[in-house]
Amino acid sequence: MRWTICLLMLSVAPNALLTGQDKKAPASPLTLKIVNKSDSYALALSGTSEDLRKEIAKSIADKNPLPPTRVKLELEFKNVGTKDLTFILGGDQSEVDFDLKGNGAVTEVIKRAFTREFRAGKKVKLAPGKTHVLEIDELAFGKRNEEKAAWFVEYGPYTLGAKFRTSISPAPEGTTANDGFGTVTIVADPIDFRVKNAN
Repeated sequence: MRWTICLLMLSVAPNALLTGQDKKAPASPLTLKIVNKSDSYALALSGTSEDLRKEIAKSIADKNPLPPTRVKLELEFKNVGTKDLTFILGGDQSEVDFDLKGNGAVTEVIKRAFTREFRAGKKVKLAPGKTHVLEIDELAFGKRNEEKAAWFVEYGPYTLGAKFRTSISPAPEGTTANDGFGTVTIVADPIDFRVKNAN
């Protein structure tokens, strides 16, 4: 039996949902913030949450994973330094990792064979004080956004954290420069939200 996971997003004013403060890794002028466009999501279950957990596990074992939970998020990258910087977004040169917590949080590693070709990311230039926004519409992440996935399987409160590995130029203090870029991992403050019954 295949499940249909229906998540209805309740839109609210984005500025009211900015949660936490900019947080940066040591020596990094780039910060990361999670912006939630919905303070709650609606989950439609056609069975029990335990049934859904088992179905997700079976889909992973069968190498045909259920679609990840749909969300309406933004990752906001900000240059809090005093000089222009360039960072890498996408491809094999950067990686987003989410940490979903809650009684109904399920995160799975999806075993798949990745092609061997190197995929270059996009260079994003930010002046001091400027931001770049990456829209996130599902909880698929890790290598090429295909290595891991997360789901809500119960109603109630959840917390979502995020971190981002990338390379920055000029290379931040404390990193090893490679063609002018230094690798850093930046961490966002977690956000809180609720999942409600859609039925």
